[in-house]
Amino acid sequence: MEPIKGAKHLKSTEDKCPVDGTRLDRYSIFSMEFESCPKCGGMWLVKDELRKLKNKALEGRLHWLNDEIDNIEKTAAVPSERACPKSDGGKLLSVVFGKSSIVIDWCPKCHGIWLDRTEFDSILEYLNTEAANATRKDVEKQIVQDLKKLWKGGPEGRAAEVTDIAAAVMALANFTVFEHPALFRFLTNTAAGGRGVGMD
Repeated sequence: MEPIKGAKHLKSTEDKCPVDGTRLDRYSIFSMEFESCPKCGGMWLVKDELRKLKNKALEGRLHWLNDEIDNIEKTAAVPSERACPKSDGGKLLSVVFGKSSIVIDWCPKCHGIWLDRTEFDSILEYLNTEAANATRKDVEKQIVQDLKKLWKGGPEGRAAEVTDIAAAVMALANFTVFEHPALFRFLTNTAAGGRGVGMD
C-alpha cells in the first residue's frame, strides 16, 4: 500500500503504528524519507517533514502556504489514545489542521505528526483551495512574514525561506496579470508569438 503515489519502499523499522501496532516501513519520495504503516497506510512524519513534503508536492505551488503548519502546536488539542512511535509511548494529541475538517495527531514531545491514510492528500487539496481563494492582501501579508523569517530566522532554513518568498511573489505576479486585462492579452499574444517563431 503506497502512502504517497510514487513513494519507494526502503525497509522495515522498529517503530510501531499508533493505530494498529504494526511495524512501520520506511519510504522515500522527493529525495526525502518518512515512515508509513503497511497495514493501515498511515504516515509518521518527524518534525518539519510535513512542511517538506508539502513544499515538494504539486510542483512546489504550495511552498508559500505555511501558516497552518506553523500553528499546529498553537491549536487547541484533545488527548488521543494513540501512542507516539518515537517518544517512549507518550500519547499523541489530536488537532484540527487549519480551518479544515482534517484531524491530525502530533506529539508534544518530539513534534512528530501522524496522518491517517489519505490525510496527506486531503491536506494538499485543502491548501490548494486556500491558494486559489487567497486575495492579493493575503499574499502580500505572507511575503512580509516570510521576509521577517528570512531576517530573524524561522523554522525553515534560509534557502527554503527564499523559495517561499519566490513562490509568494509568483502568486502576487499572477494577481497583477489577471487584474490588468491589457497586460494579460499582451503576455498571451507574446507567448503565442514565441511559439509561432519556434515552429518556423
